[in-house]
Amino acid sequence: MPHTQIRTYFSWLLCSLAVFIIQSCLPDEPANPLLKGSGSYIFTPQFPLDQRPLSIHYYIPGQFHSGSPVLLLFHGNERNASAYRDALIDEAQAKNVVLIVPEFSETHYPGNNAYHLGGMFVDGENSSTSPLLPAAQWTFSVPDQIYSDVCAKNALVRGGYSAIGHSAGAQFLHRYLMFWPGNEVKNAVVSAAGWYNLPDTSLAFPHGLKFSPYSDAQLVGFLKKSVHLQVGTNDNNPNSSSLRRDSITDLQGLTRLTRARFYRQRIETASVQREVNAVWTYRELVGLDHSFEPAIEAAFQFLFP
Repeated sequence: MPHTQIRTYFSWLLCSLAVFIIQSCLPDEPANPLLKGSGSYIFTPQFPLDQRPLSIHYYIPGQFHSGSPVLLLFHGNERNASAYRDALIDEAQAKNVVLIVPEFSETHYPGNNAYHLGGMFVDGENSSTSPLLPAAQWTFSVPDQIYSDVCAKNALVRGGYSAIGHSAGAQFLHRYLMFWPGNEVKNAVVSAAGWYNLPDTSLAFPHGLKFSPYSDAQLVGFLKKSVHLQVGTNDNNPNSSSLRRDSITDLQGLTRLTRARFYRQRIETASVQREVNAVWTYRELVGLDHSFEPAIEAAFQFLFP
């Protein structure tokens, strides 16, 4: 074979090998995904919550692949999951993020106890006298099940997910991170919670850890999570109709802004006391009130810059 032909052959061979290597490194395109575009479906949790289904509102970006990141977004007290999804569709499409918004309806997850407080107690507002339920009955058992279901439906690589909770969703999310060890959340944004579950063993749940199924090792794991706190500088109305006001809660401050600052300080103190190198961050969004759309957009940009 002439030298020119040999060189041409080897050049072709090297190019083919390079293309093969590049293609083998690219994420797989899932075959026959069950979830496409924007929509919703009914998810039934495992027993004993199988009589309490949820509507799962989702957006699957057009170019998603098996390694696309997954975001679980937790709605506020209005239980308006579809509106939360719609507010982040453009961002999810631009960053190729699989967006999942579970709807914890008033029908199946009524009031503060079943949603904000995670359904841990028969009556979480009165933990000193209320029975603690088995963990399988907690609302906190649901998010990882939803994540697993979405991964199975769309052949996604299961490597953990990001999470955003705003307002009531922020209350659910920070308690979920605190009381459900082993959760698959990689990083989270807790946005403008009305009040907080403090890392304080002298205060009764839901303001503190007393009477809760708490362990110090569990608290250390919580403090080591990658969590970002955010609140708007104009989220400062002490008379907001949806803001909890009572003598115990008001010790955290009289507005969401002052309560977020207070919680940040208590997290820092707890981290120092337990010698934890916490990676929590904090940001005040200038000019923002309690509106959910700009808050969750800012949270999304923080997680997916």
